[in-house]
Amino acid sequence: ICYGVIAYQTAYLKAHYPVEYMCAVLQSASGNTDRIAAALAECSRLGIPVMPPDVNHSEANFAIETVEDGRDGIRYGLAQIKTVGAGAVEGLLAERRAAGPFAHLEDFARRISAREINKRVLEALARSGALDCFGSRGGIIGGLDRILSLAQQEQRLRETGQTSMFDLFGEQVATPLPALEIESIVVPQQQMLQWEKELLGTYLSEHPFQQASHHLAEWVTHTISEVTADLVGQEAVIAGTVVGVRSLATKQGKSFAAVTLEDLSGQAEVVVWSDQYEPWKARGLLFE
Repeated sequence: ICYGVIAYQTAYLKAHYPVEYMCAVLQSASGNTDRIAAALAECSRLGIPVMPPDVNHSEANFAIETVEDGRDGIRYGLAQIKTVGAGAVEGLLAERRAAGPFAHLEDFARRISAREINKRVLEALARSGALDCFGSRGGIIGGLDRILSLAQQEQRLRETGQTSMFDLFGEQVATPLPALEIESIVVPQQQMLQWEKELLGTYLSEHPFQQASHHLAEWVTHTISEVTADLVGQEAVIAGTVVGVRSLATKQGKSFAAVTLEDLSGQAEVVVWSDQYEPWKARGLLFE
């Protein structure tokens, strides 16, 4: 009875408050990339916008945010980026709340704590797209050493209590910042998607299978998420990107493979038996 009540309450919330419900699901999945990826796939199915991490908009965890067209969406949390963590972004968020959004890259470098945000954290923020508001992702990644150097310089000045002559004039004179000229380096889309998958557990910019799915739609009968026990005994045509191959062998020594297939709705493992797998492998058409 208790489980029945919980199931009913959960279904009610998801039906009537889908954005709030899915945001809570994502928050509860904190640190579990598999659960986060599954929840994000469900957001896509429900038509809920999911926005990438952004140092000027994100909170530590997933949060609801209104998008440009007036709909409510979910913003990816900074602490959910792999290798970043809540401790690293706590000071960053406190600084943003106290003094407002970061105006540009130099302003960001000057105001962050170089003790809390080291190079590894800074690189994760850049690769995941959280610093895209400041310029080219490739250029920012290429200039990480200069950004960190400026942050460390400002950190030393704050800790020693030193001020510049410009501080004597208060807000009447803008303090010149060291130049951080970042080149506009174009990063291949495939590379950015790999970074997103590695650091966020899913693709946010675009799924690698997105374009192919349109061309294959007329032949595909089901998405991966729709392949359930209800289809036992029926034929289903699915399509997706191969993200993993495990080569196995039967007791008779024949090769077969367990292939992880991914489409826009999720992942599933399919088995390619020996009669199909061995001829393709012999022709060099399968890669492990």
